[in-house]
Amino acid sequence: MPPQPADAAIVSVMYDAFDDKLRRLRDLHRAGAGPGTRLQRSDVVHESLLAELRAEMAAALGRAGDKVSEALDELAVAERALEIPSPDRDPIPESRKVRWEAYQVRYAHAERALWQLRVHREAIGLLRHDPLKRLFPLPLKRKREDQDVETRPATE
Repeated sequence: MPPQPADAAIVSVMYDAFDDKLRRLRDLHRAGAGPGTRLQRSDVVHESLLAELRAEMAAALGRAGDKVSEALDELAVAERALEIPSPDRDPIPESRKVRWEAYQVRYAHAERALWQLRVHREAIGLLRHDPLKRLFPLPLKRKREDQDVETRPATE
């Protein structure tokens, strides 16, 4: 799924802010802080900031993973709703159309949440996404009953 303009702006701002912090930390580190020097306190601050950055990155990544899990759970509910038999003879009665539209919306939401998690991982330097396929399997996208073929998710 291609990035939306708002998403690209958010990622850009997040990356720039993170990059500025890392640049300042690198400068402090290069200045050197041997025992007994005035910069020794800066080392403590540096380590503290690094720990805080790592903790925030891990928490944000966890929140993004939770968002994907929630979206996949909602998708599973929408899929089960599609299995409810229709009392009408029409293959896609109004109630089925509503359930179908809900499924489509939830599938798009799950796809988007997974894409956002991948972007987040890449922004913090995690470039391999193989674990995501195991942790957050996106099911094959269903077609309407009048089209019996399922397709692969667009995020693969």
